[in-house]
Amino acid sequence: MKNLDGQSFSLRQVVELTGVSEFTLRGWESRYQAFRPRRTGSGRRRYTKADILRARALLELTARGQRISSIATLPLSELEELIAEIGVIVGTPKGSLAIVEEHEALALGKHFDWVGVERVLNRAVKART
Repeated sequence: MKNLDGQSFSLRQVVELTGVSEFTLRGWESRYQAFRPRRTGSGRRRYTKADILRARALLELTARGQRISSIATLPLSELEELIAEIGVIVGTPKGSLAIVEEHEALALGKHFDWVGVERVLNRAVKART
């Protein structure tokens, strides 16, 4: 995996790495202060690895029904805890949870988020024991 520490990323790169649209990233930044990207001399946004992780977490949570206005300024650690808490879907037919976990693990793997994949798999094991 490419080492992302210490690097900065353009808006386009963040879109490619996270799946969050340009429009959404800009909206989360301006309306909810979810990000504070550094600006170049020409005014272009530059994001950090932490911003990428944050964007992924916000996307995941909003996809699961969380309101961006409620979660936008939470620290990344709290976003990750919230993902873990709401990750277990109660009342689904047996097997549905496995499908959800498989989909989540594949999506995380697509972005080389191996820590996220491991978290999903560990959660799946705990849910079945």
